Amino acid sequence: MLAVKNTRDLVAGSMLAVVGLTTAYLGRGLSFGSLSRMGSGFLPNTLSWVVVALGAMILLRSFVVAEEAPEWPRL
Repeated sequence: MLAVKNTRDLVAGSMLAVVGLTTAYLGRGLSFGSLSRMGSGFLPNTLSWVVVALGAMILLRSFVVAEEAPEWPRL
């Protein structure tokens, strides 16, 4: 069974994936076009899937890397 080693990465990756999926859903009606003739939805759609991929990587990282909270600087 997988154990969460870093809760902050779990929450951050989940939120990034949700934001990316939401923007992909909202931009589904825009025309995508092609690489040579980009439509109005090319950039929003591509960026939203990049954000989903980054969120998934951070989410998976939360199960592998255990990090402690950073220490507050002394004033």
